[in-house]
Amino acid sequence: MNFSFSTLVFVSIIAFCYAKTYKVAVEGEVVCAGKPVRDAEVTIWERDTLRRDDKGQTKKTDRRGEFELQLEESALLGSIEPYLIIKHNCNTKRENCIRESTFNFPKEFIFKKDERGRPWVKKFELTPEAKDGDKKVCK
Repeated sequence: MNFSFSTLVFVSIIAFCYAKTYKVAVEGEVVCAGKPVRDAEVTIWERDTLRRDDKGQTKKTDRRGEFELQLEESALLGSIEPYLIIKHNCNTKRENCIRESTFNFPKEFIFKKDERGRPWVKKFELTPEAKDGDKKVCK
């Protein structure tokens, strides 16, 4: 048992020393049928292979459908895999239902912590029909 604990501590220290920290930022506008979506919940996530995905900042869109989010995350092997989930009611027919739309970050907007990066600036156009990366959630 003592050997296992020592091994775990050693591996953890090595992982901590060799992990690289990355950062991403997004400035977005959420629209549905050409109109701004107010109060949509936007969350930035980082995909993990062996454990649950890491949740970053969450913000609501303003009256113009705009939001800004940032994330800083470490990875031992390779880079991070950030994505956004936007919870909204664009074309939901039932009152107690929302849609969740998922958008993956383009790799060119993922930077090492010490690099000068630039935000992913995007208009997120939510389509009335469901598409890949969409799911409906009803209470």
